[in-house]
Parts: sequence; C-alpha cells; structure tokens
Amino acid sequence: MELTSWAIAMFRRRHQAAKPSTDAETFVAFPAPVAGGLRDPDNTLQMMRESFRAAGFDGLTSHQFRKTVGTLMDGAGLSARAAADQLGHSKTSLTADVYMGRKKRATGAAAVLEKLLEGPRAELAKLPSSRRVGTRPAAHGQS
Repeated sequence: MELTSWAIAMFRRRHQAAKPSTDAETFVAFPAPVAGGLRDPDNTLQMMRESFRAAGFDGLTSHQFRKTVGTLMDGAGLSARAAADQLGHSKTSLTADVYMGRKKRATGAAAVLEKLLEGPRAELAKLPSSRRVGTRPAAHGQS
C-alpha cells in the first residue's frame, strides 16, 4: 500500500511519541486509549462514528473512504489492479465492480465502427440514390 507524504509524517510523529514497547519490533500507530496495545475493532468503529458525527459528517462510514479512494484512482485513469493493490483486494473484479464506475465517456467504439464501414460507405455513395437501402424511387411525376 502506498501512503501519502502527510500520512507518513503523521506515522513518524506517532512513532516518536509512542511509549517504548517491550517488543522493539512492535509499533501500534493507533493504540487503545486506556490499555494501549491493539484496539478492539468494534470500539474503533464506534469511535470513528463519534468522530465523524462531531465533525459534522453523521452517517459517514470508513467504507465510504475506501470507495472514495477507488473512485479517485479510477478517475485518475489508474488500473483496476493498482486500485485493488491499494485497497487490499486479491481480485481486480471486486475492485472494478464495487469501487470503480462505469465509463460513460468516449469508448472508441464509434471510430472502430466508422472504419468498419469506410469501404461499404464509399461503394454505397457510388450507387444511384434509387438503389440505396432505405430509399424509394421517386413516384411518376414527382421529382
């Protein structure tokens, strides 16, 4: 997973401010507030909801942040593989289906189909209008 420069700086500050651990290899970036160590996932989610609410974002979830990351990566033209790696998905199909939008911009299909019909269109243009598909010969007395 790639981290932004501001996230790396925040983790470095937290690491420097952390209480020394009995295990020199262990560093918990967001320790449990009372006991230290690892947080309980349920308590963490509750604290996140309370923080979002206090910031004026009642109802916001951590999943919406993940969705935003996937959407921003998609909008920047990054591949589903890159987004899957960042989001921790083993299958790009999950990332593409859930986190990336359907492209509603030009797909290139029109240009491909135009080339497909270049030859037939040129031949069609050579035919008299009465022999073209979808046209009717003029009735007698009409021009």
